[in-house]
Amino acid sequence: MKLKSVILLALCVLALCCCRRKEPDTPRPASYMTVDHQSEDHEVKLYHEGVSSSFIVNCDAQWEMTLPEDAPWFTVGEKKSTGKNTWSIPYTAAPNDTPYPRSAVVKFMAGEHTCNCTVTQSAPDPLTLNKVPGLYGLEIASITVSGHRQSSSIHYGSSWAYRIIDPVTLTIYVLGDIPESLFAGNKITLRYKKIVQGMVESLETIPDVEVVRSLQDQGMV
Repeated sequence: MKLKSVILLALCVLALCCCRRKEPDTPRPASYMTVDHQSEDHEVKLYHEGVSSSFIVNCDAQWEMTLPEDAPWFTVGEKKSTGKNTWSIPYTAAPNDTPYPRSAVVKFMAGEHTCNCTVTQSAPDPLTLNKVPGLYGLEIASITVSGHRQSSSIHYGSSWAYRIIDPVTLTIYVLGDIPESLFAGNKITLRYKKIVQGMVESLETIPDVEVVRSLQDQGMV
């Protein structure tokens, strides 16, 4: 009788074990998430030239990323684990050949943790958008393969200088000492220089030049 009771008890325990439903595994919530070592929304500034770089994500749980649909100039590659709770996500920004800056927002999410990364790409200097094929970077003059003038800009310290080249006569016209921060209506002092076949022909200072349009609004002096 005693043996029969033990067997019956064992069968009941086995039945309970078989009937017990296994609870599904629930993802562990993230306790932290950072993008480029920042946990809050931030901005990534890119130059107007084509740029390739990577986001760095640190998170101790599952996370996901949402890309903008209206920014075909910005592409993102496959994420790659680079260590414990660390991933690298490569991205590429195509060259900006428009006269306007542009931006795209990439969203990172891990449970209650979110981080919006605004990628902003600057616009090129409007005076150098229309380029002519040729040889550039020479100290005295830049020679183009056609008879058109070639414009270029030089940044030094906190000022800009613009060079307009006439390759037919090997003449360079330089407008210098243009401050970085300009606003319409400002009056500034400029330096004007004319170089003919490598020799400085004229050099003068022009005071009280009024700014009509500034680089701040993608214009010019």
